[in-house]
Amino acid sequence: MRYVAFIDTLGFKQRITKISHEEAVEVIRQFNQSIYNIWRDMGLDRDETIRGRTFSDSVIVHSQDDSKEELEKIIKFLINIYKESIINCDLPLRGGLANGSFDDIQAIEFDNLQKGLLVGTAFIDAYLLES
Repeated sequence: MRYVAFIDTLGFKQRITKISHEEAVEVIRQFNQSIYNIWRDMGLDRDETIRGRTFSDSVIVHSQDDSKEELEKIIKFLINIYKESIINCDLPLRGGLANGSFDDIQAIEFDNLQKGLLVGTAFIDAYLLES
């Protein structure tokens, strides 16, 4: 059993259709840089119990087990990115947090074809809670 959070920005598609491509790149770059900074500042870059990944305007964070300590780390991270997204990025977020089966299967990649597989009911539950 693991905790899985799926976070997505609200209105991102509508926002990028109203600005130039360069501005859209800067918005997503700033958002992802904020996520990285929070991750590093919280020491999660050296933490073996919490993992995460970003994809476009989405963030997925998961624990290695279902301990209270790992849940607290995920919640603190989520609180920080929610604050940051509103205060500095002007990107409101919504998301879901679930507990259940989950695996992030790492795969060997070609230089121009990356593969990562997210599997489990906890991911599906978190994704559905987001909407």
